[in-house]
Amino acid sequence: MTRRVLITGFEPFGGKHTNASWEAVRRLPGRDGDIEICPRLLPVEYREAGKRLLAAAEEIKPDLIVCTGVASGRDAITPERIAVNWRSAAIPDNAGRTAAGETIDPAGPDGIFTRLKVEDMVRDLRSAGLPAAVSFTAGTFVCNDVFYQLMLYGPDVPRGFIHVPTEERLSSDKCRDGLMICLRTEWRAESEEWRVKSEEWRVKSGDMPAAPALA
Repeated sequence: MTRRVLITGFEPFGGKHTNASWEAVRRLPGRDGDIEICPRLLPVEYREAGKRLLAAAEEIKPDLIVCTGVASGRDAITPERIAVNWRSAAIPDNAGRTAAGETIDPAGPDGIFTRLKVEDMVRDLRSAGLPAAVSFTAGTFVCNDVFYQLMLYGPDVPRGFIHVPTEERLSSDKCRDGLMICLRTEWRAESEEWRVKSEEWRVKSGDMPAAPALA
């Protein structure tokens, strides 16, 4: 069965000509086994980036959503653990808007944890020789803005955010390889969880016998 992954990167901002997140995402293959990879480019704009992301999700109906951004002060690929309900940055977005400190959603929780297997991703990235670490802050610029809006998304789809370093710190090809590892790691975990849940359901429904108890 073909499964779809929606993965996004950002356009350049802050006077740069490229954005390492999109440079990595656009290098991903269109397919990886039974996974169809659907890349999308997002604007560096509060609210608008989230709107375009969710519109793409409604169009594609993905089984997994991963957003990516660039973290200029980091040397490693960093899967994010939590999105926070806050906008604040000294620099403007690409629409010229500066957020001096405000909630993203006044009715939303202060933070939302991803269910993605970020520790497993880091383990597999390091095993492949790539620098990696779990991050507990996606910042308070547009990356976190998109991450938080994504985590409020209604359908029960596994979703999260990964930061990559600048191209000077880690090449676009290595960042691409790292993202591919993260997608495969998450997909294996989701497939195993689905298999276990399916077997539990079949046992409960009487379609198959329960496994014998071990002494």
